[in-house]
Amino acid sequence: MGKLLIFLILTRITIFFSLFLINNEFVPSVFSERWDGNSYRFITENGYQTKENAGSEFIVFLPLYPTILRSLNFINLPTASIAFIVSNTFFVIGSLSLYKLLLVDYGERFSRKVVASLALFPTSYFFSVGYPESLFLFTTTASLYLARRNNFLLGFIFAGLATITRPTGIFLFPTLIYLILVSKENRLKKLFSATPGLLFPVYYLLVNYKLHQDFLAFKSFLETFWQKAFDLPWKGIIKSFKLTNYKDWTLYQKLTIGLGEGLASASGWIFSALAIFLRAEINLAYSVFTILSVALFTSTGFILSSPRYLLSIFPFFIVLCLLLKNKLIFYAWLVVSSVLLIFYSNHFYLGHWAF
Repeated sequence: MGKLLIFLILTRITIFFSLFLINNEFVPSVFSERWDGNSYRFITENGYQTKENAGSEFIVFLPLYPTILRSLNFINLPTASIAFIVSNTFFVIGSLSLYKLLLVDYGERFSRKVVASLALFPTSYFFSVGYPESLFLFTTTASLYLARRNNFLLGFIFAGLATITRPTGIFLFPTLIYLILVSKENRLKKLFSATPGLLFPVYYLLVNYKLHQDFLAFKSFLETFWQKAFDLPWKGIIKSFKLTNYKDWTLYQKLTIGLGEGLASASGWIFSALAIFLRAEINLAYSVFTILSVALFTSTGFILSSPRYLLSIFPFFIVLCLLLKNKLIFYAWLVVSSVLLIFYSNHFYLGHWAF
């Protein structure tokens, strides 16, 4: 565990030092203010707003992450600096939590490989910026670890926290219910233990109603401001690949918004199928979580940020490591992945779109 902790810290230091070498500077707060980071900063400093006020559209961003940031404002640092500290802290805690969860089914060597592939994934810089990805990693893996240790009450509570961190957190409930159904005793009691966890998503719906007189107000804001409306998954994926040929875009835009989004979305479905095919090597409960999560972020006419959303689906990295059993191929992938990680980290730092 100690060596893994050092490795995790070194991955973050390497990213930050690389950005310093490339740009002759590295300002942590700037790293946390890009894109959605500014939205979370607004909620932290101003709270959710009614439709008459500026920032009302930020209701689509779930409340746990900005609530944690707000609770730490006593340390008298800018919100972006607090976000940088919180995200990197939860990255380490969440990665170690994932490692503990993996040890329930796998050996130490394989578990370390999965954590390494996650930490060095091309979009893992999102674990270090003002986004809730690292917090979601922690709440998700803690929920499942507790459930696997037969503590379903706490497992559902952490699942509830995950639902107000990232939208796919809601899929922890059917995942835990599956684990209960395949268990051998006290199934009804375990099912009732879901009740406290359900209070968290209910709270978020009540906030929507209080501010906008609609329990599902976030849905209309997603459609209006983020072009997120339901559509069949393959339509969004095909559109992403077609954007690779969009004549008004630069090569970087074509490869990122077009090819990158299409490949990540398609990979999500391919890996979901592989998770079922490899059911002897991966818990079927994780396959349930993977399929539902991929379905959510791809079921829209315009897919955006799918390489980032893969970070929220830890079984994706289990399947990846099951495929990369050859040691040489695995390390070759880590090298390529690390290079892409630095490349996209720098674009994100400079304010360019990077998923």
